[in-house]
Amino acid sequence: MAQVNTGVNFISVGNQTDAIDVKISHRIIQLFSEGLYSSSNKAVEELVSNSFDAGAQNVHVILAPDLRDPDATIVVIDDGEGMDLAELKQHWIIGRSTRRNQTGLRGRKPIGKFGIGKLATYVLASKLTHISKVGDSYLAATMDYSTLHDDGADVENGVFNEQIIPIPVRTLTCEEAKGILRSWMTGTKSGYDALKLFGPDASETWTVAIMSDLKPMAKRIKMGTLTWVLRTAMPLRSDFKLFLDGNPIEPPMLDTPPIERWLIGKDFEQLPSPCPKDFLVKEDPNVDLDSVHRYGLYHEEFGRITGYVEIYENDLDRGKPKFEQSSGFFVYVRGRRVNTDDPGFGIERNLLRHGTFSRFRMVVHIDSLDVPLRSSRETFQQGELYIGVQNFLRASFNLARNRLVVHEKSKTPAALISARISSAPGSITRKPLLSLAKLAISNKATPQYFRYPSGLSSKAQEDFLQILKERSESEGGLLLSTEMAKLDSKEGMAIYDIEESKLLINTSHPFVAAFQEFFLNPKTSLPLEMLAMSEILREAYLYYIGLEETQIQKILASRDELLRQLVKTSARRTAGMIALAMMEAHDNADGLEVEMRAAFEAMGFANVIRIGRNGKPDGTAEAYLAALGACRRTHGVPS
Repeated sequence: MAQVNTGVNFISVGNQTDAIDVKISHRIIQLFSEGLYSSSNKAVEELVSNSFDAGAQNVHVILAPDLRDPDATIVVIDDGEGMDLAELKQHWIIGRSTRRNQTGLRGRKPIGKFGIGKLATYVLASKLTHISKVGDSYLAATMDYSTLHDDGADVENGVFNEQIIPIPVRTLTCEEAKGILRSWMTGTKSGYDALKLFGPDASETWTVAIMSDLKPMAKRIKMGTLTWVLRTAMPLRSDFKLFLDGNPIEPPMLDTPPIERWLIGKDFEQLPSPCPKDFLVKEDPNVDLDSVHRYGLYHEEFGRITGYVEIYENDLDRGKPKFEQSSGFFVYVRGRRVNTDDPGFGIERNLLRHGTFSRFRMVVHIDSLDVPLRSSRETFQQGELYIGVQNFLRASFNLARNRLVVHEKSKTPAALISARISSAPGSITRKPLLSLAKLAISNKATPQYFRYPSGLSSKAQEDFLQILKERSESEGGLLLSTEMAKLDSKEGMAIYDIEESKLLINTSHPFVAAFQEFFLNPKTSLPLEMLAMSEILREAYLYYIGLEETQIQKILASRDELLRQLVKTSARRTAGMIALAMMEAHDNADGLEVEMRAAFEAMGFANVIRIGRNGKPDGTAEAYLAALGACRRTHGVPS
């Protein structure tokens, strides 16, 4: 566990050997830091970005156990290039990033651009101390933001007076540095082992950034949110390991594989509207074959674009904390994600259909966006480049949406329903079904809409329930097929055979008979089949919330009677309804004649008249034959 440094000696220990004069305005630092870094997590991320640009292979972020403690600290340790006196002075030049003019350490493209990322610490702490090792020298320097004062600047006219803040530079002995840092080097987790600051295996150079005298924003840091931000925003790679309180930060991994995945520039070259024109396929032979950067598209305006697009069976973000987000656009510039708070990348959400967006993921690297990127590295200057990239992303989304439609059409209704059940909250679908199965096979419930095995031994019951649990977690889910079945007309509109994972739709039920033509047509059957499954889930849920069985039976009976009455009182009588009524009236002469008349009317006969007296036909009906233009009369058979 991270520790609180109970003393303040890291601010004063050592001998002052020099000083850095920092020119800065109190008002400017307020505007830059508080305006740009409204999130405490982003401010921590800025320090980690500095470590990345310094070529660090390992970075360890350590939070005090209680950030409300007066002596609490936030510490970032890295094994990148340390800072000697000249580099410390360069570091505190506000508004200029010296690393951006360099080629980059370890082949990395420097993230820092504006030279103001260090000011992010202003929103978290009153003091920022750097302790750095280069060669055999240990240097320490502390910026005390509390020495800044309101300089009486003419803010209304945009005039800000600069102050000169001296930062003492102290030289430490090895033992003094070790004593200062001991509390942040001790731990059993992997983060403490990854960074060795002293001893024979120690890194040759390193830097420790310590934020102390924490402000209210720092005290609001949430471990889960910070973990997610670091996991998704930073360029985690084989030569850059990141740790938080000793635990490794791993790239986000999704629980389920995608339905399809396409590499930009390999699996698709042309994109639908509104994609800009004149993209060229560009393969980089110097990049490993298994890298997403091997293939890409090139455009004179947008540069090289690499990455991939994925679509998934179910909603990616269901059940996750609000701060986590797995669907949408993941846009990276120079290896760092720039839209952690905007998964839609500024595109109007009505242009991104929610049903697709929640099952869509695009990871895309566009370094040309570095030009319009604002200093917060989260927003962009509006212009043709930004709008063009938005159109490229929209076109990629439209491609995914079209592929998802094709995938949906290829699935059977049972598979579609099962997918919907899997994507719905388990508390209203899978859990109630499994719970009712357990009650039924143990003779603790007698559901009306379930078929289930009975007379099982205790061992057989356990085995059966285990099979159901595994099935519920499998790709096929708890529904493998749907089937039209002639059941008793007094039964519900559907029965769920839980042993076979089959939905039996009762053709003898008036509601099914009324819409039988839709049930039998694969193109129109899905809504009605989903309605039938909802009847099954309703019964399961009523048991799941603990209602008495007599209450459940009354509720289901009332619901079933409503469905029957709705179709019986409908002006439209379908062939299925008439056929069902004729079967029910087969032993009732008067009733059979009434239904025969309805059958002729349903077939299009006009003036259907019932006679039915002795020696007379049952009735007459007229049919108009369009081809002959004549009217013919058809007589019934005499009784």
